[in-house]
Amino acid sequence: MSLDDPFTVEQIAPKFKVVLEENPHKINFPEGFEDMIFDKAREKKPLFNGTLVCVKDFSPHKITTYTVSFKEFLASHHLGYSRVHHPLAVSGWVLHRGHILFGVRSEQVLFSPCKLELVPSGGVDESAIEGNSINFEYALMNEFEQETGLILDDIESVQPELMVFSKEKQIYDICQSIKLKDDQDIYCDKSNHEYSEFLWVPVDQINSFVQRNMNKLQVTTLAIIQAKLLS
Repeated sequence: MSLDDPFTVEQIAPKFKVVLEENPHKINFPEGFEDMIFDKAREKKPLFNGTLVCVKDFSPHKITTYTVSFKEFLASHHLGYSRVHHPLAVSGWVLHRGHILFGVRSEQVLFSPCKLELVPSGGVDESAIEGNSINFEYALMNEFEQETGLILDDIESVQPELMVFSKEKQIYDICQSIKLKDDQDIYCDKSNHEYSEFLWVPVDQINSFVQRNMNKLQVTTLAIIQAKLLS
């Protein structure tokens, strides 16, 4: 990859772990500023002030994180601190009978509406906090069940693979491969608000699929495809 690539990709260790520390960034906002920015954003999209897990430091065996409220995250971006907080997300690619699962993001979602992406994908919030660590496997499995309508019993194996950093979004993604059981028929639930459509793409047609949909692919998905599914 060149310096012009919109993302960086690194391999992560099989025993990769995520630890939690205190927020190292203290930004003094004007009184009421966070609420004002949040309320303006909420006029455009349905939002709630949850907790984001953000990245402080990364190595192939460990990532150090901290938490920040969504209000503070939005307010810091509005003041130009777009490279202060780097949210942590989880992504995966689902393999079943020689096919890879893609989803078309709904028009209603806040980030990357109508984009094509590998499923599952989502942010990491306080539900994944376990003491002084982050259970990123739980975060991914939670997204898997919510987004696809499938259940954990459909899964044969899950393997951590990559850490992808989007330079545009300033987001880190822990990417894992999910292999489903070949002896079970799989039907994804199309009734959720996240995706308007699901696509099962044959592995041997991934290259042509990417060429046809290059402008529609979400950046992290493109990074994963280039690093793993075309190699």
